[in-house]
Amino acid sequence: IYKNTAEVIKKLGISDKCDTNFLAMYSAQLDRLQVLSEKPNKDLREERMQNDLTTSVIQLSRELGITPSARAKLRIAKVEENNDSIDEMLNEDE
Repeated sequence: IYKNTAEVIKKLGISDKCDTNFLAMYSAQLDRLQVLSEKPNKDLREERMQNDLTTSVIQLSRELGITPSARAKLRIAKVEENNDSIDEMLNEDE
């Protein structure tokens, strides 16, 4: 999970060394969630744990920028950043 997610983040161009702790937490939580999700006949405690893990994985996914909405925000920020750079170049010519 860690290696696959690290590759995704790298391809997105949003990786940073300071993200490794979040990536490790995300990977551990997702692994626990997958193992628990595969277990048949969960008791109430396990159901609650599964819900908590799901929430945790979603929150960490957002922090890492790998949810659809987080990626959309990154694309918007990149477009705005590129537009700022273009505006700066145009103003330099004046």
